[in-house]
Amino acid sequence: MRRLLAAEWLKLRSVPSTWYMLGVAALGVGVSALVAFYAASAWNGATAAMRRTMRVTPLPPVAGLIADLALAVLGILAFTDEQNSGLLGLSLAAVPRRGAFLAAKAMVVGAVALIAGEAVSFATFFAGRAIVGGRAILYLTIPFRQEWPLLISLGLCVLLFALVGLGLGVILRSTAGAIIVLVAGFLYILPLVALHIPPPWGYRVSSVLLANLGPELARAPQSWGFPRTVLSPLWTGAVMALYVAVALGAALVLIRRRDA
Repeated sequence: MRRLLAAEWLKLRSVPSTWYMLGVAALGVGVSALVAFYAASAWNGATAAMRRTMRVTPLPPVAGLIADLALAVLGILAFTDEQNSGLLGLSLAAVPRRGAFLAAKAMVVGAVALIAGEAVSFATFFAGRAIVGGRAILYLTIPFRQEWPLLISLGLCVLLFALVGLGLGVILRSTAGAIIVLVAGFLYILPLVALHIPPPWGYRVSSVLLANLGPELARAPQSWGFPRTVLSPLWTGAVMALYVAVALGAALVLIRRRDA
């Protein structure tokens, strides 16, 4: 397994798309910093009455969503780039065990995604806090001792997106198709459907959607600007594991049938 991991890490770091996607993820920190600068500037020019009602959306989830998408695309490309380059056949010939091949790829992609996700999450928090300073802007001055569970959970959500992306890449074998399913299906159509389901089922469906699992895992309160949470951390973790199991399980079945 050590040799498989080394080979997958070599393949991942040798393609430009990996660094492009990590750059896009890092861009989320820059976008959040610009929002913080704008909020601080608006605060400086606001009256006392305006300051009492000023609020800005929490920054780590904004950067986290950008990282989610970037690392999900990285997960997709980890397979489709290898397929499109013609190297997939050589890789599978060198590693006859399809389960070991997919497991090694998932472990490398997952490790990169987790490190990148946590780095983006914590960097966004500390950059925003440094820019805002002592300005009491709602949602931007939550103490670190209260917010760190959310920061960790947002990083885990990036890992989740990357592994689901990898699974979709293997299943669909199309970069464009996998991205469309991920963005249109998981981030647009399903949330739109949940929005139109009457309560309490609308809340319940929304709680298990990919993009909402980070705040659900951390039990982020509504007072921070998040939707109300429904699942316990244990159940949220189970839902996250189910996403990964379904995506990679289906990928394993298909890669065994197609590339037997």
